[in-house]
Amino acid sequence: MLKSYPDIYHDETFSDMNQSVVLRLRKWIFALAPWIVVYALMVSLAYLAPVSGSDWVYHFKPRNMVFIPWTEILSIILPDLPFLTGLTLTALAYCLWSRKATAWQMAAAFCALPLFWCIWLGQVDAVPMLGLALLPWGIPLALIKPQATVWYLWVWWRRRKDRWVIALGTLAFLGLSLVIWGWWPIERREFPLTFFSSYNLSVWRIHWAFGIIFVIAALLENDPERAMALGILASPYVQGNSFLILLPLFTRLKGWPLFAVWVASWLGALALIFGDNARLLAMFFPLSLWLALFLMDRKQRKLAVLQEEPLPSPEPGAMKG
Repeated sequence: MLKSYPDIYHDETFSDMNQSVVLRLRKWIFALAPWIVVYALMVSLAYLAPVSGSDWVYHFKPRNMVFIPWTEILSIILPDLPFLTGLTLTALAYCLWSRKATAWQMAAAFCALPLFWCIWLGQVDAVPMLGLALLPWGIPLALIKPQATVWYLWVWWRRRKDRWVIALGTLAFLGLSLVIWGWWPIERREFPLTFFSSYNLSVWRIHWAFGIIFVIAALLENDPERAMALGILASPYVQGNSFLILLPLFTRLKGWPLFAVWVASWLGALALIFGDNARLLAMFFPLSLWLALFLMDRKQRKLAVLQEEPLPSPEPGAMKG
């Protein structure tokens, strides 16, 4: 017998569905509420410590020379630079918290040069960093800085069982972006003013052979985070502020490796003493991070093998303890 609309509304299945939606909504509210408070505190702190934010003031806010068009949405929803600074600090805090960072790892990330570099320039690297933490739905956010994130996405995508669904969804989003913003990959292909300067930390600037080696090594990596640490230098153009995306990887380090990588994150500051050519020393940060991750992963694999190996049987006639 067919049920009337009121009968369907009061049906137990429909009622359970309503309760499920309410519970999910309540869960989201309780999950987001603390971070809204954190964001408000970070924005207030940003107003107390103003920075120049030249990239935000001259490029992002007036929507001038922004290659990825949906980045412009940030200039609409963020009324002023402190709101971007607050977003950067909150996004880093969330990424570290979601990865169960220790107090030392938190301190190292919040005291690393890439964070100050990003905040001082008024850059938006925190948004793609957050996108990586919210995959697969965060892919549009991660693609705001493809030169830094595509290496991670490549390895992560290869591991997924639903990779073709993700690929179709990404293509659909890119197709929608063409409908909204036109043929932006062609129309916005101009080089940044700093492409051929010391601000560009790509290994391609040193020699084309280094570029090829780093691209191949990054593509062959089976760890998405190690691939990103190598690949970020293999991109044709990358600045030190984009190294912010690597800071959540501190949660995989501890002890002396964590301290050594943190020190390496500050090598780019030597440009203030020795001039712009010393800015290339900032390359040692992602390199040291990749090396530290590689060595720690190898150590963990060796320990796992030793734990799986059975203890040797005592020889005949050996003394029993």
